[in-house]
Amino acid sequence: MNMRTCLACCLWLFCSAALALAQSPKMTHSVGMAGRPKNDTSRGFIGCMMVFLDERPTICFGAQKRPSGETHYTYILLFAPDAPKAEIFGFGKGNVITEAPDHANIAWKYEMGNFVIDMAYAYKSDKNTLELTSEKLTINGEEYATETPPVFLVGTDGKLKRVFTKAKTVGPELDIGRTQNPTALLQTIEELKKDSQEIAAFLTKK
Repeated sequence: MNMRTCLACCLWLFCSAALALAQSPKMTHSVGMAGRPKNDTSRGFIGCMMVFLDERPTICFGAQKRPSGETHYTYILLFAPDAPKAEIFGFGKGNVITEAPDHANIAWKYEMGNFVIDMAYAYKSDKNTLELTSEKLTINGEEYATETPPVFLVGTDGKLKRVFTKAKTVGPELDIGRTQNPTALLQTIEELKKDSQEIAAFLTKK
């Protein structure tokens, strides 16, 4: 792997509670795996990024960015608002083949309390145009298409329920080095809630 062209590829990125926002809720920490060429914001990927707001797991997502388009989500997991306030019990493993983020094959696992979420993501891109030629997303052993990113609700028992939405969500900036922008992610959640009564009901505090 060429370290000059890869920034934070397949690293656990632990961000402590150092980001204070003027509004609530605030991000307390995030954890994930991602990569992009150094000093190149035109392309990159987020294999996974788990974001904790007010110490609760709130959203986990993947994203892709190619030179010709906007960043798009590859999947979104939304967690119940009564998810326990606890540090994540999890780990990840993976490797980037050739020069990230043009060809990646990674896998990781989240252990949260008494349940586990297994995930894997792989893609290839054209060496000349840098556009995607293939993608493969697997969650808990089942493969999903990424053209329309699958959205899942994660209950406190760890069970995933897929919901279908037509919300036009734009993926987050590939701020890979440190953190994700909580405001942008909250906007995504609000867009999903407006489009789906099921999502809105699930995310209503009980």
